Amino acid sequence: MSEAHLPARRSAPLPTRRASIPDPIVYEDVRDLSHSELHARGVQLVRAYQQVEKAQVVVLKSLAAVLVALRLQMDDPKGDSHAYKQQAAEIYRDAGVPKDTKSTVQGNVRWHIGNLLRDLLPSDEVRALGLKEEGPRERRSLARSRTSALVAAQRAGETLAALTPPVVEVTPKKRTRKTAAVEPPAAPAVPVGRAISDHLRLAESVGQILGRMQEPVITGDMTPGQRGMLAERLREAVARAEELIKLAEDAPAA
Repeated sequence: MSEAHLPARRSAPLPTRRASIPDPIVYEDVRDLSHSELHARGVQLVRAYQQVEKAQVVVLKSLAAVLVALRLQMDDPKGDSHAYKQQAAEIYRDAGVPKDTKSTVQGNVRWHIGNLLRDLLPSDEVRALGLKEEGPRERRSLARSRTSALVAAQRAGETLAALTPPVVEVTPKKRTRKTAAVEPPAAPAVPVGRAISDHLRLAESVGQILGRMQEPVITGDMTPGQRGMLAERLREAVARAEELIKLAEDAPAA
């Protein structure tokens, strides 16, 4: 492994002494404070919380950089070798990480390691290692965009379903001399403008959903049965899309 992959920038060392953590505030400490004092204390605590969260991210990213540097120096980018695993375990052990939190810390660090490896290594080398080109950060972003497209399509579909009046079969009753025929209530008028906008949003959502599908997932991750199921569902969607396209193109001008 070439040293060209190692980060060249040297950052300031992190403090090694354990920061003093004050005792938590209890109700008795603040019950006699005024509204303005409670407000000020709340603002102070929220700011402190944000600083702690930021410090955690900085420490995790820094630890990821250390472990990635260790991996690359040992020519073990994936960290699979026994020698690397032993050295990494010694880092956690010498730091005194409790057993009940070790797995959580390691999981958070692995997330940053996955991102950093893809920032440092060329794409062809990432693929040669058997890793996906997209790191955890990109995969999370793609998952969020797919979820957003699905939610948009679902909302538009639900709106259309709510606007479409149900078909109610009315059984005509026999007229009598004393009673007149009772007409069923008229269905509420569907807001045309809203229905049109929902149709356009649905069409847009279809394009977004298809655009979020990743070829490596289809060709590399799916089983043959899953690919066949996906192909069948896409064929059904294409057939329906072609029907709607023909309908839209052949509809007479208003």
